[in-house]
Amino acid sequence: RLTDWISSASQKPYSKIVHLHQDVWLAKTEIVKSRLLVQAGAKRSGNRIFARKTVATRVNATAAIDFLERHHLWGGTRAKYYYGLFRNEKHGADGELVAVATFSSRRKVKRNGKVFKSHELLRYCAQRDATVVGGISKLCKEFIND
Repeated sequence: RLTDWISSASQKPYSKIVHLHQDVWLAKTEIVKSRLLVQAGAKRSGNRIFARKTVATRVNATAAIDFLERHHLWGGTRAKYYYGLFRNEKHGADGELVAVATFSSRRKVKRNGKVFKSHELLRYCAQRDATVVGGISKLCKEFIND
């Protein structure tokens, strides 16, 4: 049976099962190809960018959603706050946008009878063929400090 084969294959060292839906393949082919090549080890993320060489700042919704549509498998989403990482061009945010994070508005959350106010990270995405080392941390810190 196929399910038995999948179960036995997933028990082998260094094995990974990837579920790929046809509608995702048809809608976001280039993003899926890029992610599959990285998962298969056939392609290391070609562009390694260190967060210390970037500048974190708020970006407008149009720029963030456009970036997410081009680089995130699930596309863009509406959010309350949008932040981006830019390559540090002479200590300014005039460089290339390399990563985006979006956050929800503040919500009240009950845990163990206590009420907390919290935000949610809705999306994080780096350029399709890049890895931003420390990017999510830098964007979260910028969001918290604002």
